Amino acid sequence: MNFSPDIIKKHDILYIWDIIRKKYIQLTPEEWVRQKCIFLLITKKNYPKGLFRVEKGLKFVQNLKRTDILVYDTDGLPFLLVECKAQNVPLDDDAFRQLLVYHAVYPTPYLVLYNEIDIKIWFFDKNTNDYTKINDIPEAP
Repeated sequence: MNFSPDIIKKHDILYIWDIIRKKYIQLTPEEWVRQKCIFLLITKKNYPKGLFRVEKGLKFVQNLKRTDILVYDTDGLPFLLVECKAQNVPLDDDAFRQLLVYHAVYPTPYLVLYNEIDIKIWFFDKNTNDYTKINDIPEAP
């Protein structure tokens, strides 16, 4: 299945349809990657749309932030946290530190950095507080 999102143009600005938020969102390089990741999680890993939260707000210390993609398990617990970056943004230590800030608020067992070109995935063991790099995103909970 190919990623072919619904894109419209209004007043010379492109918008992409977000199937989770059910509205058009301004198409930026990062939004393209976010929508592609959502598509892959749904089509390749069988994640149900109802378990997603996109750009969920959180407060860390005094700062307001937004997670890119947060997926819950069927018990309503945070399961998978994804930080998306535009294709030209490396998945480096800075990106991982940003992901860890979000993980402090939403302690999911799985963490993902994704920029469409590269993907990095970790399993978090809450008993040992260790992050182990893994090769593939888990199937839907």
